[in-house]
Parts: sequence; structure tokens; C-alpha cells
Amino acid sequence: MQVSIKLKGVEEALKTFDSKPVITAARRSLKETVASARTAASRAIRERYHISKVNIDRYLVKYLKATELIAILEARASTRTATLPLIYFRVKKPGLRLVKEKGKIKEIQKTRRAKGLVQVQVVKGKPWAPLKHAFIAKMPSGYIGIFERVGKERLPIRELKTIDVPLMFTQRNVMNTTIKRALEKWAKDFPARLDYLLKR
Repeated sequence: MQVSIKLKGVEEALKTFDSKPVITAARRSLKETVASARTAASRAIRERYHISKVNIDRYLVKYLKATELIAILEARASTRTATLPLIYFRVKKPGLRLVKEKGKIKEIQKTRRAKGLVQVQVVKGKPWAPLKHAFIAKMPSGYIGIFERVGKERLPIRELKTIDVPLMFTQRNVMNTTIKRALEKWAKDFPARLDYLLKR
């Protein structure tokens, strides 16, 4: 998935001023524009999905970035590497208390003996989805996830995952919000930086 946003003003400035301050201003502004776009995308995604800021931002930092080309903002992602674990979303299980720290589940506490399925809610406002064969477990590494057993011997186990980052990012509201913020940030930041450099 690739989305390019043409950020205007560089070509016009290069026709009028020396290239060095123009390119310097453009590169610095592009960095700030991308950071602002990530923030807008993160907020828009979290308005729709039950996912913490820390869990979505780590993917946006990796996949939403600027290219080497001046004034081009691109969002790149691979669906093979961007699929999100179900544990990142809203999870509940009778008899278990999931202790969170900075948006991540750090500990599993048993509150009582109770039967019931693991349930997840990915999209806000949607019904809870029961997972018939799933269980929540902490791996030797300390990672906590939602897993299920596969095969006749109930081994191996695999982690359950759901929607991928590209699909979340390309939702109309998320995309429009991100592009709007990028254009606004660039329109304000680039002329100001260029003006400062030209007056030095």
C-alpha cells in the first residue's frame, strides 16, 4: 500500500531562490509534516478501533514516512508484517484480570475460577466476538498474547491476529484526516522555515 501526497511550494521556491535554503527548509519541514501526519493518523485510528496509542504508533513510525524525494509523503506497509495481534485490542475472559502498563498488557491475574470464552472487541461499538478455542497465555519471553492450539496433538500453538495496519490506515476517515493534517502542517511550516533561512 502506497499513498503519496504532493506537498506544494518547493518547485516554485527553487525558481526564485538559491537551492540550498529551499532544500534545507523542505527537508526539515517534511520531517515535521510526517510526524504531524502520524499523530493525526494515530488519533483517527484510535477513534474507531480499540487499540492503545503505544501499540499503533510503533507501526506508524515504521510504515508512515517520507521518501528521499523532497515534498513527497508516502505511507508504505506490507500486509504480511503489519497484521496486528488480537491482544492489542479490547479483551476479556471470565476469571482473569489483565493488568496493563502504558497501554500494554503486562500481567495476567486469576480473580476466580470461572468458565467462559475469551472475547475480543476490535471496532468500537461492535459486539464482543467470542473465540471458541482461544486462550490467553504468557510466553517465557514475557510476551502475553491470545493463542489457539492447532493440529491433532494440540500442538503447535499459534497467535491469533486480526486487521492489518494498511487496512486501518486506508479507512476513508483516517486517510482524509491524515492528508488534511499533512497539507496544513506543510503549508504553515515550509514558508516559515524558508523565510527564516533566507533572512539569516
